[in-house]
Amino acid sequence: MPFEFESSQILKPNPRFSIFSENPNIAPGIRAEEVQALSRSKMADFFGYTSYRQLGQLFAAVAFFHGSEYALAVAIHGRFRVSLSSLLISKHYLLAMAFALLEYVLEIFLFPGMKELWWISNIGLMMVVVGEVIRKTAILTARRAFTHKIKIYHEEHHELVTDGIYRYEEFFLREFFGSEYDEYAQRVPSGIPFVK
Repeated sequence: MPFEFESSQILKPNPRFSIFSENPNIAPGIRAEEVQALSRSKMADFFGYTSYRQLGQLFAAVAFFHGSEYALAVAIHGRFRVSLSSLLISKHYLLAMAFALLEYVLEIFLFPGMKELWWISNIGLMMVVVGEVIRKTAILTARRAFTHKIKIYHEEHHELVTDGIYRYEEFFLREFFGSEYDEYAQRVPSGIPFVK
């Protein structure tokens, strides 16, 4: 144990732990049981089952997203036509991830009760799963037309994909395919009530 104390005793440093041997006045006047209770509470919040599971789910979702994006790009286009940019990691992305982790840690220490609302994290996890299904369906439907770079100019190998999840695209399809797309749009409803 890092502290040597009796229940009513003031905190005494334990020389086995360097933080106390370097600074014996680290917590003057605080009772040992108060320090230990606070330490246990914060660590329990941080490593509690729900919050620990949530952090694990975040890392698993991020790893699956990037790994599967790269694997699908290699499977569709071939290893030599795919660069590491297919992992979709940029400076802005890393900054966003850093802020997400900061938010996670701040919530644990400032609002620990929020991490026990397991249904909120489960809703978020379901949204991640649904988003991944939609994304991977789009990739598999587009096949060779799929790249990690948005195309804003028509290229010779582009073909109009009219099935699967791509029944909702509009602007660039009109730009790329002109009257061919207009004829298709006349035949297929938008899927949104009262919108033709």
